[in-house]
Amino acid sequence: MKTVVLIILLIVGVLAQSPMYLDPNGPEATAIANDLTRQYADKINAPGSLRLNRVEEAMVLGRGTRTEQYTIKAFVTTMHGSHTFCTRFYALRSDGTLTLYSWNMC
Repeated sequence: MKTVVLIILLIVGVLAQSPMYLDPNGPEATAIANDLTRQYADKINAPGSLRLNRVEEAMVLGRGTRTEQYTIKAFVTTMHGSHTFCTRFYALRSDGTLTLYSWNMC
């Protein structure tokens, strides 16, 4: 009986760590990308100067666990509309707080 319980817990743990792709056009991916775009603008000392254009990819690891890891590929536009660029955001959600920890250009 203990073996069965351990195997079930192992399977659940492995499934929680397999990547889950979110709908890039869905409200959840858009809300996360908007929050990360705002955090990105704050980190590069340009608050309010960037806006989300569109989400290309959205993936989460550890869905439903205490700590979720997000990878979002999005196109960001300057507020003047003169520049659009692709950015990949890496973020953690721990205890309900989403924190951008890394980013790079695509």
